[in-house]
Amino acid sequence: MSLKPINVFAAVNAGLFAILCMVFYGREFRAYHGPGNVAEFLIYAGCIAAVTAVGWRALRRVDLPAGVLVFMQIGILAHFAGGFVPVNGHRLYELVILDVRFDKYVHVLNALAGCVLVDHLMARHQSPIPRLLLIVMVVLGAGAVVEMVEYAAKLAVASTGVGDYDNNMRDLWANFAGCVVFMAALAIRSAWLQAGARQPAR
Repeated sequence: MSLKPINVFAAVNAGLFAILCMVFYGREFRAYHGPGNVAEFLIYAGCIAAVTAVGWRALRRVDLPAGVLVFMQIGILAHFAGGFVPVNGHRLYELVILDVRFDKYVHVLNALAGCVLVDHLMARHQSPIPRLLLIVMVVLGAGAVVEMVEYAAKLAVASTGVGDYDNNMRDLWANFAGCVVFMAALAIRSAWLQAGARQPAR
């Protein structure tokens, strides 16, 4: 396996995933989360492993910049920190900052990272549908699939930490907020470049 950024990204996350599996089944962590979450974790673990394998196989020949992958890695680490890092006897996910749970900030961050990834993959895409609309719809669709998996876990496992319908919809809104941040960043970047192009050469 070459040292292409996508291969390094896949290898790092495979190792991280293995470490988290071992930590999860440790005595202290199981006592902290409760026995019901072991089954919940297995559902998420299987989905994450499948997405990682399929994603690496599909993208291993794509020239993804290291910066895009680093952004995605930050989102992944924020997700795992939210579920694994205890704060005052609770998960970091449940910490409230400015009246918003940490969980929602993670959704915003991951949606933003997803937009950056899809934007790069669609760099040469030709379609009658506006590219920005496609990017947002792909990211929102991926976020909806995540919520479907969480709902399946809630049906299959007696005790989960995914919340209720209200939490589900707040997650989707947080994903949309991440897309809005991406669109705003593009607009600011475009205005900045246009302003620079209008300045007379010295």
